[in-house]
Amino acid sequence: MAAPDTDRRNTLLEGPPTRVCPACNEPYWDREMSHCPQDGTRLEDAGESGPATRIDLVVGERYRLLGKLGEGGMGTVFVAEHALSLRRVAMKIIKPELESSKVTRERFLRECHTLERIDSPHVVEVLEAGESPANEIYLVMELLEGRTLGERIQAEGALPVWEACEIAAQIASALQAAHEVGIVHRDMKPDNVFLCEDGTVRVIDFGIARLLDGQTVEGAGRKLTADGTIIGTPAYISPEQAAGRAVEPTADLYSLGVVLFEMLTGDLPFWDDHPVMLLGLHLKQPPPKLADVHPAGRFPPALEALVAALLAKKPGGRPSSAKDVEAALRALDLGVHERPSQHGPTTVMKRPPSMSRGPVLLAGALAVGVFLFFGIVGVGLWWLTRGP
Repeated sequence: MAAPDTDRRNTLLEGPPTRVCPACNEPYWDREMSHCPQDGTRLEDAGESGPATRIDLVVGERYRLLGKLGEGGMGTVFVAEHALSLRRVAMKIIKPELESSKVTRERFLRECHTLERIDSPHVVEVLEAGESPANEIYLVMELLEGRTLGERIQAEGALPVWEACEIAAQIASALQAAHEVGIVHRDMKPDNVFLCEDGTVRVIDFGIARLLDGQTVEGAGRKLTADGTIIGTPAYISPEQAAGRAVEPTADLYSLGVVLFEMLTGDLPFWDDHPVMLLGLHLKQPPPKLADVHPAGRFPPALEALVAALLAKKPGGRPSSAKDVEAALRALDLGVHERPSQHGPTTVMKRPPSMSRGPVLLAGALAVGVFLFFGIVGVGLWWLTRGP
């Protein structure tokens, strides 16, 4: 690694730049510099440009950051290139403004180690993870080509039945691999499902995954959320998560049921503009039938029954494992199906506001009057931004 006083541009790990050119994204560490020597543009404080200041930097003299892919609650994701092999990868770096948060840093490290433990072709592959001497944490993953399931539904609405079932089966396979090593995702939603161009499905963003049976991983040896805390995305959260109870693998199966319902109908089984009211619907309201929400769809009785079982309010009413869900999906007699038409969407999606897709954290107790209606007690509401 180059010494910081000779070539500060060659390292991200010696500290963030103080100034940046808004035209060419060239970063500078001299706070007194006023104009970019490359193009004469007036420089801005690095804080005004945020993650863009990291573009064109080199991480650990191994990875060159090429551009920003997206941003999540804990980190920013970049496309990067290995200095020797020239392989392009996705690199997630903790947000500078969150680096002082011990809990955030521990969650980020836990995501790194969580992904390393899961062996599945349907979970994004981790290549390496590290922490710099300057205490910046990064995670290097395979670079996926395609789009998220959330983007697909937003653009096209309901998917063909055969395709929705195939995607759900691959998600179930990924969840089974996670559950086998004691990990519950806890935030299964379309935005955390990536549809690769080669037709495979990858589950991403295990940032709030929880280890079962008191298991720990290096860097996350203590509990990061207090009892009674609710973490998840309201539109896809399981009833036990909504009530602040302990979660088991069946919580992921409920969320998978919501995702499958949305793929098949283009709409959610439950919706309310208020997050607390939405949690109450998950707790109390029976799910609608697929055919009632999407009358034009042709759903085999066995598929209707499977979705209803996944959306059972009590965990004991759901399938016993993700492996059983995958088997049930692959056993469905869907007949002969052609590839989807390229002439347009199958339905118009009634997507709720984008705010609904981000995870929410409720801790303690919310207003008693609201929760008496639903039979649950809690306080406070904090929104966390979703991850890529």
